[in-house]
Amino acid sequence: MEAALIGFVAGVVGAAALNIVLSPLWDLSGLRNRIYVELLLCAPIRPEAYDRLDLNHNVAKLRVLAAELQSFDRSATRLTRALITRKGYDLPAAVEALIGLSNSLTEGADGVRGYLAHARNALRIPDIGFPVSGSPDDHAGYRVAKSET
Repeated sequence: MEAALIGFVAGVVGAAALNIVLSPLWDLSGLRNRIYVELLLCAPIRPEAYDRLDLNHNVAKLRVLAAELQSFDRSATRLTRALITRKGYDLPAAVEALIGLSNSLTEGADGVRGYLAHARNALRIPDIGFPVSGSPDDHAGYRVAKSET
C-alpha cells in the first residue's frame, strides 16, 4: 500500500514537471525549428532571382514567427525563462532580428545579412550555410551579401 502511494505521488510530480518544464521547452524547440526553416527559405537569394520573387509571403511569415516568439517569451514562467537563458537563447533579441529581417527583405538587401546572423546567434541556430559573415566580396553571387555602399 505504501509503495503504491509513493508511486502515485511520484507519477503526479513527474506529470507536473513534464507540463511545467518540458512542455514549454518542447514548444520552443518546435518554434525554433520553424524559424530555422524560414531563415533557410528567405536568405540565399541570387540577384537574378530577387526581382522575380514575391517576398510578401516571407515578410508575413517572419512577422508571425516573431509574434509567436514574443508571445512565448512574455508568457513563460520564471523557471522556463531561466532554463531558456541557461541554454543561451536570447528571445527578445531574436524577435528584434526577425522583425528587422522582415523589414529589410522589402527595403533591400543591405541589412539582411546582419539580421540573419543576429537571429541565428540569438536562437543558437547552427551555421545555416549561407553568407552571414565575412566581407560582401566573399559572397558576391548572393544578393543578401552585397553591399550597396
